[in-house]
Amino acid sequence: MRKERLLIIVYFLFALLFIAAIPAHAAAPSIVLNGQILQCDTPPMVEDGNTLVPMRAVFEGLGAQINWDNPTKTVTAATYNTNTTVQLVIGGDVKVNGQKLNTTAQAKIYNSITMIPLPLVSEALGAAANWNPDNQVVTITAAETTTPVYPPIVIETPGDTAVEEQEGIEEDPTADEQEGTEEDLTADEQEGTEEDLAADEDEDENGEDESANNTSFSSYLNELENRFIPEKAAGFSATYQFALTGDNEANYYIIIDDGKLMTGEGTAGNPDVTVTINEQLWLDIVSGEENAMDAYLENKFTVNGDPSLIMKLKEYIK
Repeated sequence: MRKERLLIIVYFLFALLFIAAIPAHAAAPSIVLNGQILQCDTPPMVEDGNTLVPMRAVFEGLGAQINWDNPTKTVTAATYNTNTTVQLVIGGDVKVNGQKLNTTAQAKIYNSITMIPLPLVSEALGAAANWNPDNQVVTITAAETTTPVYPPIVIETPGDTAVEEQEGIEEDPTADEQEGTEEDLTADEQEGTEEDLAADEDEDENGEDESANNTSFSSYLNELENRFIPEKAAGFSATYQFALTGDNEANYYIIIDDGKLMTGEGTAGNPDVTVTINEQLWLDIVSGEENAMDAYLENKFTVNGDPSLIMKLKEYIK
C-alpha cells in the first residue's frame, strides 16, 4: 500500500515538473498608440535587435497621410497637426521637412509592407516610442502640439479730439478754395486726361492689350494683401516662388518678412520654396474646393523646398 502511494506521489511530481517545463505560449507583439491598441495587419517584429513597426499603420494613427512612389521606392508622410513632412527612401535617406535626418535607421519591405525601425517614429514625428520585450508591446504616444498665442489686436476708439478733427474735415470749403481747386487743372492736364480715356475706350472695344496683371492669380495676390494678418505673421519670414502652368503660364512671388507682405510678378531671389502648379488648381486649393495635402500626395503639383511652408502660409490669411 505504501509502495502504491509512493508511486502516485512520484507520478504527480513528474507531472508537475513536465507542466512547468512547457513554456507558456508567447503573446503576439502588439502596438498601443495613445492608450489604444492599434489594429494592423502586420504586427511589430524584432530583427537583429531592432524593433520594426508598420509605417503606414503607425503614421496614419498619428494623423499623417501616406503616399507611396513605386519608381523611386519613396514613402511620403505629411501631417497637418505638426506641419511635418517626412520623405523616406527604402534602404536610403530620411528627410524631415526637406532636411536630411542624421540617423542610421532604415526602412525595409516585408510582405509588401513598409517596416521602419521604432526609433524613427520618435526622430521623424517627435512621438514617444518604447518596446517592452517582456510583454511584447510597443507603446507610442503622440507628441503634444501647442497652439501659438499671438498678442491681441487693440482697436483704439477715437475720443473727443478725433471727433473734433472729423468735424473740421467735414466743414465746407470756402469759395476761394473751390476756385483754387478748379484752376489747378491746366489745359494740358485736361488734354492728357482725355487721351487716357480714349486709350482706355479703345482697349475695351478691341479686348486687347490685357497684361498678365489681369490674370486670376494676380487677382488672388491682390486679395491676399487685404486678407493677410500681419500680427500672426510677426517673426515669420519666407519667400515663395510660384511657377504657374496652364493657359496663364507665368512666375509670381510671395515674400513674408517679419510680418510684412510683398507680392508681385517675376522671379524672387533664393526662394525658400518653389511651387510648380496649374493656376486653376492653386485657386481651387485656396478656395477650399481642393485639399492641398491630397493634391500634393497625388503628385498634382511639385514642391522644391519645405512643403510645410505651404500650410504655414494659410495660417496668416483670414
